[in-house]
Amino acid sequence: MTSLQIINPSVFEDFHAFQATAEDMNVIRDLIVHTVNWLKSMGSTQWNSLPNEQDDHYLANAIANGEVIVFRKTGTDALAGSVILQQHPGDWDRKLWGAIAASKNDAIYLHRLIVNREYSSRELGSHILSWIDQSIQFTGRDRIKLDCIAHNEKLNAFYMRCGFTYMGETDGFIIYEKLLPDKL
Repeated sequence: MTSLQIINPSVFEDFHAFQATAEDMNVIRDLIVHTVNWLKSMGSTQWNSLPNEQDDHYLANAIANGEVIVFRKTGTDALAGSVILQQHPGDWDRKLWGAIAASKNDAIYLHRLIVNREYSSRELGSHILSWIDQSIQFTGRDRIKLDCIAHNEKLNAFYMRCGFTYMGETDGFIIYEKLLPDKL
């Protein structure tokens, strides 16, 4: 059962958020493959294992648990972006955050924030992160945690601009945390 509830589906302008359904699985995977190919064209090895079905965040289960949010522009069926907001730490999170930090159950773990390249010039990624802060209610959670490959300076700078705090580096990944605003 999901502990997140969308309070306001409007992200910005004519972009809206929806909890993904099983019918969204293939378009999310297509967006992942396109993103990995774009990253490769930029010289990055980030997410290279994803097209080979090494899904360490279990996309199908995350969709079934209501943890995947998709973003669409009004008037189009095309996927503008997606994100996983994992309610409980997975093996990956426990590895990076440590068993004690990951066992507190006070955080949502943000994974796979992906923006369709067609919409990247509209700063959709930063709008999505701002929307998550303001437009989702997370029962029993007061922070968002995420990780980012350490050598991607541009992406690390992006997360810092979006209000995430550097918490350390583990195994070539930087971990970030952001306290959620009180919505009551």
